[in-house]
Amino acid sequence: MEKLTETNVYSTKEKHVSKKEMLQYMVGLGGQNMLYSLIGAGFFTVFLNTYSGMDAAVSGVIILILKIWDGINDPIIGSIMDRINFKNGEKIRPWLKVMPPIIAVATTMIFLTPILPSGFWKYLFFTLSYAVWDIAYSLQDVPIWSITAMVSPNPEERENFIKWARTTSSISFGIFTAAIPMLYSILIQIIKGPSQTKVILPIMCASFAFLGAGLSRLCYAAKERVPLIKKQDSLKEGFSLLFKNKMMLLLSLANILGAVGVGTNLMYQFFQFEYPMTVFGIQLDGNMTSTVIGGVIYAPSTVAMLFADKIKKKMGGNFVTTMIVAQILCAVARVIAFFIGYSTPTAFWFGVVVQAIGTTLTGILTIAQTSLFSDSIDYIEWKTGMRTEGVTFAMQTLFSKVSSGINQGLTGVILGNLMHYTTTDNPEIGGFQPEAFHKWIWPMLVLTPAVAALLYVIPLFFIKYTQKQKDLVLSDLEARRENRPESGESPYYQKELKHKFEAAQAAE
Repeated sequence: MEKLTETNVYSTKEKHVSKKEMLQYMVGLGGQNMLYSLIGAGFFTVFLNTYSGMDAAVSGVIILILKIWDGINDPIIGSIMDRINFKNGEKIRPWLKVMPPIIAVATTMIFLTPILPSGFWKYLFFTLSYAVWDIAYSLQDVPIWSITAMVSPNPEERENFIKWARTTSSISFGIFTAAIPMLYSILIQIIKGPSQTKVILPIMCASFAFLGAGLSRLCYAAKERVPLIKKQDSLKEGFSLLFKNKMMLLLSLANILGAVGVGTNLMYQFFQFEYPMTVFGIQLDGNMTSTVIGGVIYAPSTVAMLFADKIKKKMGGNFVTTMIVAQILCAVARVIAFFIGYSTPTAFWFGVVVQAIGTTLTGILTIAQTSLFSDSIDYIEWKTGMRTEGVTFAMQTLFSKVSSGINQGLTGVILGNLMHYTTTDNPEIGGFQPEAFHKWIWPMLVLTPAVAALLYVIPLFFIKYTQKQKDLVLSDLEARRENRPESGESPYYQKELKHKFEAAQAAE
């Protein structure tokens, strides 16, 4: 193993990240996902459509409108981060210390919505609380992932850091996505009465929010090690660089197209009203059952993340190819599961196993995306002399939230307008739902993820970035940072640097 060193921060060969630094960052990611699982997972969809006291169709429209606001503020936030340097010379890390407490307060406010009486003020309170949360979360999430592109100039070390970061993020998100609804189900079984959504729910969510926010500050341990060669002059220039980053735009489009898969958000309704399950004589509610079944389906994909580098090599060393294969297998598995159905327990569980096998490789998607985002930042720097961590990872945060918003919004619209879903404060297991609900719940649950997977792969066919190009970019960037001549193929080198080296050689 190469020796860990800080003696040459520009080296693409040496190791730079200590084990302590990586561990602290990973624990911080776990904390962030503890908090985000309250808003970005299926529990929040159940909250909107069942616990909040808001109309499902109206809350869905509100989320969609707020995501349009996302489309405006996230790229602006990212571009500002690319242009601001703090007194210590950093542009990313300081945000990681400031934002967590603000996010915790905004998250708590969202889950106080059930306390308010129905009407205009309830919707206004929720809208304002969510808008504040959205901006505050962007100001933390963009730096958290931006720093993965700056933690090391060594591409292998950076890719390994990203692999463990994404794996930690997915595992912790999965754990808390499962634990939160299960805990709430246990609490409401113990504490009966109308206080469930107005007392138990806010207290539980506030506890997770503040604990998660406190832990997320540990992400500040990660350091910036890639130097800034040329600073952006204006917001306009930052946005122009954004639209030059074809790889990032195609990946963003893929994620937005993939947001039409609302199946995961409908698991609670399916197991609460259509297919209640009983284990050892105990009837489980929709929260508990959807958590267990979701864990069974997605556990293999989490394990696959640990072998992302090996799977990538099996796919010809290309993350794009890996992503395409993963999504096609996922779509095929979902279609097969649809036709298997759930008429008997044997059929149901066979379908679950088919879905688990078919979605195994999808766990690698987030690792592949973040690695490709980092590659795109290197490419833009090679081409223009300017790095775009802020605006690039702002787009990642944007498409993550827009995709989540579209997903949650569509869920609300489908439940309210297509299925005519009815809500109550404390819904009974196996309770009444209209005929339209029973007609549409299974195809929406299983087939929309298949459609989403196929739509996702379309933009990926247009990404053309070979290993040969990547090696050239990294070699030239290392030479640029060490003030050495480059290959001469970079437009920035031809315009800004070549004449300086020629003049120096002539002077000698």
